[in-house]
Amino acid sequence: MSKVLFIGAPGNISASTIQDLFEQGHSLFALTHYKTNLEAYKDKVTFFFGDRDCMEDLTHARDVAKAEIVIDFSCFLPEQAQMAVDVFQGTVEQYIFVSTVDVYGYPLSQLPMPENGSWNAPNCSYAANKVQCEMVFRNVGQERLPLTIVRPAYSMGNRFLLTALSRGGGYTLIPRLRQGKPIFSPGDGTALIHAGNGFNTGRMIACIAGDSRCVGEDFTLAHDKIGSYDDYITLVADLLGVKPNFVHIPTDFVYAQKLDGIDTVLLNDLTRYNVYFDISKFRRFFPEFQWTKSLRQSMKEYIEFNEGNWKEPSSLDLEALLIQAYLR
Repeated sequence: MSKVLFIGAPGNISASTIQDLFEQGHSLFALTHYKTNLEAYKDKVTFFFGDRDCMEDLTHARDVAKAEIVIDFSCFLPEQAQMAVDVFQGTVEQYIFVSTVDVYGYPLSQLPMPENGSWNAPNCSYAANKVQCEMVFRNVGQERLPLTIVRPAYSMGNRFLLTALSRGGGYTLIPRLRQGKPIFSPGDGTALIHAGNGFNTGRMIACIAGDSRCVGEDFTLAHDKIGSYDDYITLVADLLGVKPNFVHIPTDFVYAQKLDGIDTVLLNDLTRYNVYFDISKFRRFFPEFQWTKSLRQSMKEYIEFNEGNWKEPSSLDLEALLIQAYLR
């Protein structure tokens, strides 16, 4: 069994990676700046409390863990990637960089989008920085840093359910649905959204960790099922025992309103275009993998976990203002 060092864990995706690798008998370490909510991991992970932006903290974790495998969940900037290269090159058997499917750029150049498809320009700074991070890691060379890149698609969890307008949109979506308020849906509601959960994505990463076949490879990590945006919202509504009151609004109208905050919503990232990723490469490498937790189950857990913590809808919310403008 191997020693595995996580940089930035536990979290939405990495929690199930930790669990799977622990059950396989690996020795697990993690560098994190969080010191709370770690009770469930005290017998599974040795924690180093520090800052991934600090060379001394990274080096200390490297020297103590002496890990053969590093899984980097918290690299978002090219400077962070370069520091990781400086610390870990020549010391590990596999370095797994957790990137994002957003590097492919939207609209996707083809459907479903494979790893080797043509990339479009990134739509946001988050994706642009991840592209640069990938370049930094790749430029080192496999002999110095045996690299695997994984690109998770949207992976919801107990603290994370997005809507067309916000990554934290679930906190207002649930009360809006319960109160029968109108729900914004972009276009005609038929655009594809490739929604999954962090539980399955984390388990996909656990499969890749320690597999020498995966060195030098990149993988899109996504759910084995897709649906439309309206299907996605309807699934939440079904769990609440209600029917969604959709208001379908063309995205050109949305941007023409120039409402405060409209430039930072997710339309250009995940909900304006058809989003559908090809996971056949992962299937070829791991044909026996099963996506054991459904999207419906994850949504049910999200609702139960956050019950009592919803954000009460307001007539001044972006969604309410947008719908008012359209129905005026």
